[in-house]
Amino acid sequence: MQNETNEEIVADPIPSNEQKAPVSSEINLAKGADLKRWFFGIASALSLLLLGGVAHGVLSNRWGVAEDIQAMGKQLSSIPMEIGPWKCEAEGKLDDQ
Repeated sequence: MQNETNEEIVADPIPSNEQKAPVSSEINLAKGADLKRWFFGIASALSLLLLGGVAHGVLSNRWGVAEDIQAMGKQLSSIPMEIGPWKCEAEGKLDDQ
């Protein structure tokens, strides 16, 4: 833009009515009751998340022994000791691992 005397008018890059960034001494940190409320909110959210995970794990038998695997283990005893030319040489109990 130019005015009547053909001088270029430069717009102010930072208008004076806008709020400037706070100086480090002006930053308000959470204190007292606000800080306690924030920690209580975070602790509540984490507790609900953990409780939900434990409840789902218990209901889905995540940490137990699945019944279908136990049934498959019982079927192992029905395997014949001789299959064609193959013969079982040792029979014993497996470890619980």
